[in-house]
Amino acid sequence: MENIGELFYRYNPWWEADYELPGVYERNIVELILNKLNSRDIIILTGLRRVGKTTVFKLIIKKLLKEKGINQKKIFYISLDDYLLSKKSIVEIIDEY
Repeated sequence: MENIGELFYRYNPWWEADYELPGVYERNIVELILNKLNSRDIIILTGLRRVGKTTVFKLIIKKLLKEKGINQKKIFYISLDDYLLSKKSIVEIIDEY
């Protein structure tokens, strides 16, 4: 079983290399969400499986890195559906990070 640190790096490839999303097209919702990031609003992105929610998050991450100059280590993404995390709480995952 891979350790939690290796899992984090697998989900956050921008920590070590330039981040590209080849073949992914822009979505209007990305700018809407980016415009809300400095507010205290909570944004909930819902939808059926495989409609592009993760892709939207990855497009936001790409824009934060490329256009906003955010430090890549300050962006943390993880899929809570990963079976390797099934016995960990969100608090435990954040503490590990």
